[in-house]
Amino acid sequence: MNMHSEGVQVDGEPGTRRRRSWLWYLGVGLVVVALLGLAGVAGLGWYWWSLVRNYTGTAPVELPAASDSELDRTALWIRWQTFYESVRQGRPVPPFELTADELNLLITGNPDLRDHLRVEITNGALYGRFSFPLGREGQRGLTGRFLNGRARIQIQFSDGWLSLNVEEMEANGRPIPRWILRRLSRENLARDLDRNSEAVEFLHQLEAVEIVGDRLVLRPLPPSP
Repeated sequence: MNMHSEGVQVDGEPGTRRRRSWLWYLGVGLVVVALLGLAGVAGLGWYWWSLVRNYTGTAPVELPAASDSELDRTALWIRWQTFYESVRQGRPVPPFELTADELNLLITGNPDLRDHLRVEITNGALYGRFSFPLGREGQRGLTGRFLNGRARIQIQFSDGWLSLNVEEMEANGRPIPRWILRRLSRENLARDLDRNSEAVEFLHQLEAVEIVGDRLVLRPLPPSP
């Protein structure tokens, strides 16, 4: 969870230079793993063009509106900072909870994501709704195309290690082929957090990262006696 004063940050955090958040990795990760799946058939001629035609669009889709209140974002940052410092210092602190609206508040504070990603929490599951331009890296046939869709993300947290995996995904209103979904599901969208030593240290002080009801909950380990 990329949100603290040195190496783990809330997007839009006041007074610091902008760094990548875990939400940035989630959003970009969705596109990267989707392109990995598509790249596997780039040499299959008609099938490649069939995938591009069926699963990408010629225009972006409008995503649900989300708050962009800097005041609310700052209040969320202050609440996070209190939680983060308490966990790092081993002080008792209640779990930190984020609603989908608060997650989207962080997204709108990130120029890389604000127009391309929204988060939903429905029936105890986390979803990402996305609309990303393709073809920026020169992939064949993708210039002027957009990946528009929705994915269900599974959160797994064990012994301080966080994994975010695509469990189901639709693009252009269609479920993606199963073989592509199998490939996507093997990719950990949060893998870059493992390279951030401060994020790793913090995550190892948590007991759980999970969806409970309509919230993302970070639960700290009980303080040592």
